[in-house]
Amino acid sequence: MWARIGWIETPSDRNDWWASHMSLPFALELKPNELRVLVGSRDQENRSAIGWVDIAISGESVHLQDWAQVPLLSSGTPGAFDEHGVSPSFARVDDGRLDVWYFGWTLRHPAGWWNSIGRASGSIVGPLTRHSIAPTFDRSAEDPYAVAYPYVVEHSGRQHLFYSSYTQYGVPTMDEPYGYEIKLAMSQVGDSWTRLGSILQRVGDIRAQSRPSVIVEHGCWKMWYSAKESNYQIYSAQSSDGVRWQHSAEPSGLVAAGTGGEKFEVCYPHVLRMGGNGDLIMLYNGDNYGKTGFGVARWMD
Repeated sequence: MWARIGWIETPSDRNDWWASHMSLPFALELKPNELRVLVGSRDQENRSAIGWVDIAISGESVHLQDWAQVPLLSSGTPGAFDEHGVSPSFARVDDGRLDVWYFGWTLRHPAGWWNSIGRASGSIVGPLTRHSIAPTFDRSAEDPYAVAYPYVVEHSGRQHLFYSSYTQYGVPTMDEPYGYEIKLAMSQVGDSWTRLGSILQRVGDIRAQSRPSVIVEHGCWKMWYSAKESNYQIYSAQSSDGVRWQHSAEPSGLVAAGTGGEKFEVCYPHVLRMGGNGDLIMLYNGDNYGKTGFGVARWMD
């Protein structure tokens, strides 16, 4: 079961680009028991950027140590797929350089948005440089409406790209019907992707699957992800090959606490195995998609 060990609120001393939110936390263990956590911020106009906070885990508590004064990555140029914001979803450090997969925002009139997936890289302290002004992974005939929430696993010489795709486009704030599912694309060379389609069956009235987080241990693939009917909860799934998945019809054991920053929902998990002590750690958001900060939990056998 998951045992909560702490909650990190948005730092109080911030600049204009970080008016609120710490959405979609993604942790990198740079030192034993110390994590750099990439987060999605929002400014006063609700445009998202990518920032970071440093936290330390000590026993049954977690502490905020430092945070970004400037964004790692901000909105793109007018007309680009990310002109209205960027949100982090996956990152890794290769040869001392930070490689970030994110999704960009393009607003529609009078309401709604499109998403596509991009990449940026640079120093661990930033700033990051986009690989291209165009998306790395875009909409297509198979994914005509939007693609978002990328998570990449390299295994057996292949890249596995897990992502969310709208199956029915609608604007939730306008009470329009909508749906999106977690899908898989695979690549052996560069960015030439083969899209394999949806990998998790929809259960009951669940209409939204998002932010997959995947680890592979001892030949077993494990995934945690968000799904919702009215409010988000966190679910889990397992696979022997990363393609065919069995998932639970019930939340994964971490449900909204009913107090603090998670009164009515939990969402956007990132799960990692700590190198120092081997603990399995989950970072996650609570109410309002990260407006209240993020929580940290440890798996207890």
